[in-house]
Amino acid sequence: MKNKLALALALLLPGLAYPLESVYVGAEFGQVFLTSGAAAAHTNALGFGGEVGFRTNPVLYVTVRSQLSAHGGGAGTSLWATSLSADVLVGNIYDIEVFLGGGPGFYQFSGTNRSPRFGLQGGLYGDLQVSEAIRLGLGFRFHGLFNPAVDEGSFWNIMMRFGFSL
Repeated sequence: MKNKLALALALLLPGLAYPLESVYVGAEFGQVFLTSGAAAAHTNALGFGGEVGFRTNPVLYVTVRSQLSAHGGGAGTSLWATSLSADVLVGNIYDIEVFLGGGPGFYQFSGTNRSPRFGLQGGLYGDLQVSEAIRLGLGFRFHGLFNPAVDEGSFWNIMMRFGFSL
């Protein structure tokens, strides 16, 4: 009896401990729009980044994103944004999957005496499944920073996405 129980647990537990349907690895490129104090001090700019997502069930991706943008105006600044997002599939339109998601983010503006900022981000994006593994998409995301400095602030981005599902 003990051997059967041990065999059953050995076969079942790894599946419960690693409930992944797929892993998504992608890149993104697009426009970053600054708001509030950051918009007054710096210009909008192009940004790029990467993301890794883990599809845990048919409707949920847990995604880690990192993005960098360099903004002119004044002394100029660079913005490094890293976020964790729970992205939920809200619908399918033919081969396009539409997701809504959000979560915490950590933001770093370049310059002297700058400390990382915490905030929340949320967005909407759609991915076209070109093949079983290749995805192309477009995403809109807002990043709201808590307690930004005078020349820092929240921002929007519109990003083209390209990635692979493994």
